[in-house]
Amino acid sequence: MDIENKRYVFIVDDEESIRKVLNTHLTREGFSVIQSCGGAGVFDQLRGAEIDLIISDIRMPEVDGIRILEFVRENMGTVPVIMLTGLTDINMAIDVMKKGAFDFLMKPVRKEDLMVVVRKALSNRDLLVRNEELEQENRDYQLFLEQKVRERTKELNTKAVELQKAYGMLKSMNIQFVNVLAETIEAKDRYTSG
Repeated sequence: MDIENKRYVFIVDDEESIRKVLNTHLTREGFSVIQSCGGAGVFDQLRGAEIDLIISDIRMPEVDGIRILEFVRENMGTVPVIMLTGLTDINMAIDVMKKGAFDFLMKPVRKEDLMVVVRKALSNRDLLVRNEELEQENRDYQLFLEQKVRERTKELNTKAVELQKAYGMLKSMNIQFVNVLAETIEAKDRYTSG
């Protein structure tokens, strides 16, 4: 992975051993890792960091993973969140997926499973970012076209006014020409003259 394309993964877990394992797996694969044990300060950390992916435990003492997920969905729209859980509660997994998590992993996390989910999440994020860029380009192009239509309409309206004036002048000249022609014809004959 090049330095230019380095991806930043933010890990939030209250268990240091889990953070260390995830950090080891991810750094060996070329990712830059930011770690947090959670708590109220996690939101400040999230605001201040350039992040491509978040991996968060669901159950933590001060701030749980669902609150982190909600914060990310509101403030960092394209950043995927992978949830970790030590419980085999399928309802919890379904709930976090409904709330916008990209995926979830069961603890202990196997490296192979982690890397597959991380790569899928980052590919999905890249698609979302590219989609947003294309939508913005589309909006910009639409505004450009609307401006061109306004400019062209203004030009056409100006031309229409000019044509209307020219038509009025031509009509007036035709009437004058007919009058002059009629007077000329009348003047040639002494019976129709005057």
